[in-house]
Amino acid sequence: MALSGAIGTDLFVGSGSALARAGPLGLLLGYMVYSLLVWSTFNAMGEMCVWRPIDGSFVVFAHAFLDNAWGFSLGWLYTVTNSLSAAGEVAAVAAIINFWTDAVNNTVYVAVISSSLLALNIFGVRIYGEGEFYFSLFKIFLILGLLVMTFIIMVGGSPQGDAIGFRYWKNPGLFNEYIADGSWAKEFTLTPRSLIGHFLGFWSVFIQAAFAFGGPDYIAMSAGETRAPRRVLPSVFRRVIYRLAVFYILGVLAVGILVPYDDPNLGSNKPGAGASPFVIGITRLDIPVLPHIINGALLISAWSCALELYFASTRALYALAVDGKTPKFMLFTWRGVPTFCVIAV
Repeated sequence: MALSGAIGTDLFVGSGSALARAGPLGLLLGYMVYSLLVWSTFNAMGEMCVWRPIDGSFVVFAHAFLDNAWGFSLGWLYTVTNSLSAAGEVAAVAAIINFWTDAVNNTVYVAVISSSLLALNIFGVRIYGEGEFYFSLFKIFLILGLLVMTFIIMVGGSPQGDAIGFRYWKNPGLFNEYIADGSWAKEFTLTPRSLIGHFLGFWSVFIQAAFAFGGPDYIAMSAGETRAPRRVLPSVFRRVIYRLAVFYILGVLAVGILVPYDDPNLGSNKPGAGASPFVIGITRLDIPVLPHIINGALLISAWSCALELYFASTRALYALAVDGKTPKFMLFTWRGVPTFCVIAV
């Protein structure tokens, strides 16, 4: 479930803009460093959830162990940000469909997708979990397929027969200069201009990585609805963190191999897979059909991410209701589902 929610449009599309800012090695190092931060943070969260597996998870922990204001602020912040992110993913699904056709108004797509999210969340965590399980399997096989494809292209298996290897790490280079690439950087007399620009490029990757590395927090929010949580959750937290790190690190490594950071298509506003670095790399090698396959994968990824974000925001809102920070009718549940919280989100 956590893998499904975390592996989304950021890896398949957003990594392109990060590559353009930082270069291939800057992108790789940024994700590696952020993986360590995620590992330490969510190991701590996993221990708390195993010790006290309750609805609301870290929102309740903040209220119980820090201060009531902390719980209030964290709960509403988490609810609002996840709700807005879910809306963004729904809009992304509509834009992805435009890669194939724009004959239907996007409002229709948004209405259909939103209705499907509401239906899956209203029928309980079991139905929701089953759906996310199959989505996660699909995404895992997709990433493995892209990694295998990258290796084949590296050794010359493309239609052009050109073994690119790590060509783009040599030209245009390992790092790109970001912000500090002109007279602005000359004010720093103790540090070479390029070093400042390279560091800022590496540092900017953290923003992209922070958006990418979700997942374990979704497990925490569902801890109270998990059977035998003290037996199941420890291994789940460990496996998810490691797999996320491996998939993202290998994924951004593949991105840096396929596309040079100075490609003008990186970070573009093209719909759907048009802005994906994987599609850009495939297009450079004149490989047919694959862009459409990746666009279909993007569609499923964005939809499942929206579903995950929707679920997390409803559980955070319910935790606020339990603590008396929302109207009492938000406490109503049907078959274990906080019905009014689901409708409100």
